[in-house]
Amino acid sequence: AAAVERCAKHGLRQALEGVLADLDRDDAAAAFRAITSAQPGGLGQAPAEDVRRAPSVGLREAMALAAERDSIARQYVTGFEDLFEIALPQLPPGEVTAAGVQRVFLALLARLPDSHIVRKHGEAVAQTVMSAAQRWQAQAAAGTVLDESPAFLAWDDELKAAAINPGTTADLTVAALLLASLTEPA
Repeated sequence: AAAVERCAKHGLRQALEGVLADLDRDDAAAAFRAITSAQPGGLGQAPAEDVRRAPSVGLREAMALAAERDSIARQYVTGFEDLFEIALPQLPPGEVTAAGVQRVFLALLARLPDSHIVRKHGEAVAQTVMSAAQRWQAQAAAGTVLDESPAFLAWDDELKAAAINPGTTADLTVAALLLASLTEPA
């Protein structure tokens, strides 16, 4: 949102890079408080810049330390590349519909192992979910209406029954929807 204010609808990625470059230790402290308050599942301890301690670096530097193991942290390092390159192309201007949200979610889940699943269940489970998402994405591209597919609904039920929550992908989907709404022409 701060980048949108800076760019007046032109050069959003450049403005976003400026916002990210300006993040300081106070921003890191605020983010750390928010993360610990949210108590995300599977949050372990980090050897450096653990969210339960006061940060000694700015937010972007702290996120860089976690970027290998957390997709949201990686966005701070890459300038939210996954949102611009994977998610936003799934949403034609003005099409924030249930089908559009589903396309964004599956595109992200099919390309990125969900770091929440990795933390809670391991890399192998995350890869299995990612492979399934690739198959569902292909079926949707071929014209299958997933919400009408008993097999798709069964897959969702199976994930829920196994307490497999692609929460990072959900967070990135919401961020993409926010970005789409902020950049939509008036």
